[in-house]
Amino acid sequence: TAQSQPALRLRSEEQLVGCVATPLTAKVILLSNQGYAKSLPVEAIRPTRLGGLGMQGFQFVSRTDRLCCLLPVRDHYYLAMTTNHDRVARLPMAAIAALQPETPILQLLADEQLVDVALVQQVMEQCLE
Repeated sequence: TAQSQPALRLRSEEQLVGCVATPLTAKVILLSNQGYAKSLPVEAIRPTRLGGLGMQGFQFVSRTDRLCCLLPVRDHYYLAMTTNHDRVARLPMAAIAALQPETPILQLLADEQLVDVALVQQVMEQCLE
């Protein structure tokens, strides 16, 4: 059987957590399981050749932390997050995008982690009438 070349080469402890299509002028947000966030301009991510290793986009605070997701920054959107303790939080995307790199966005308990994150669009009240 024929096998194609991988788009990105992963180390043994790495796994792919997300992929987004955005314009070069856009920003993306990286979120970790322990609630840290980093906003990154897409143009700051250097192009990689097919099968390359890519670049380190996130400096983890803890050795046990892992990248949870990669999401495009969208005006008037919120991030809805759930944790392994069944807590839910909603934060405006603009507030997260303005944070300093590797900043905690949620106060998590010692054994608590983000398990799911979704983009939620703000709906204008006049549209609901």
